[in-house]
Amino acid sequence: MKARYLTTKEKAAARIAAESVLDAQVEDITNRVQCMVFAAMLNAGLSARTVNRVIDQLPDVIDSYGRLRKEKLADYDMIQGLIARGVKVRMTKEEL
Repeated sequence: MKARYLTTKEKAAARIAAESVLDAQVEDITNRVQCMVFAAMLNAGLSARTVNRVIDQLPDVIDSYGRLRKEKLADYDMIQGLIARGVKVRMTKEEL
């Protein structure tokens, strides 16, 4: 059997297709995790009104995270900020 190499155009098309699939999966994972956190907030006794206030704050937090992400400081800054405010969170494996 003879090996066949991908052309530059085929590689580019494959990369675009793979990125599209991964982006969709990441978005689905993000939505699931957010729903789990919101359900946990309700289970902990927070009101739906409070959960909705948190949801309203998400775009600002995401924008702030995105700006720091470019400098590779986002995870560390976010986690340290939460810990400083008394929230019990674990460091990511990258930050350890």
